[in-house]
Formats: sequence, structure tokens, C-alpha cells
Amino acid sequence: VSREGGKDRTSIDVTTLFYGGYPFIRVPDVGRNPDGSYSAGAAFPLRVMNAVDVAGVEWYLDSTPVSVGPDGYFHLQSSAELKAVVRYNDGTDETLVKCLKVK
Repeated sequence: VSREGGKDRTSIDVTTLFYGGYPFIRVPDVGRNPDGSYSAGAAFPLRVMNAVDVAGVEWYLDSTPVSVGPDGYFHLQSSAELKAVVRYNDGTDETLVKCLKVK
């Protein structure tokens, strides 16, 4: 984490994994229930896949900024929309959304 312009910035890990070639939020199956929901406390890294030439990613749970904990994982506690605002080097933004349900 670094501080730029009064904002905390987190280094990003952007990996290419083509499923149609479009950027998406990758949430692993660890902590996932058979019905596709997650257990409270499920932990996973915050990752955007298939994004190229990225300047940074800002993460939100609903409208609240979030980041990974000291262990390098995000810990999901309740159902919400996980949003990644991907900022590209050309100045454009793209918002990716993944709905996460906790049971």
C-alpha cells in the first residue's frame, strides 16, 4: 500500500485467463457452498482477470472501499456486490461487479 494524492493505493495483481476475453472479477471456489453461496468469513484474494494496460484497481463492497487484510485475503462477512473499478493507463475506467451471497 502506498499513499498518492491523499489516497491509499494498493498494488494490483492482474492476471490473464481467457473466458471470452473480457475482464472479470475472479473469486475462487474456496469457501463456496454447493448452492454457489459463500460461508461467512470466506477468504480470497481480490483479482481482476483479462485486464490489460491497467493503472490501478479500486475495490468496493457495495459502496464501501475495501482491501485485503494483512494475510493478503479479503474476508467476506455478508452478502453484497463486490465492485472493481479498473483504471486503465489511457485514462478510461471500467466497473466490474460480482454479486456474492453469504449463507
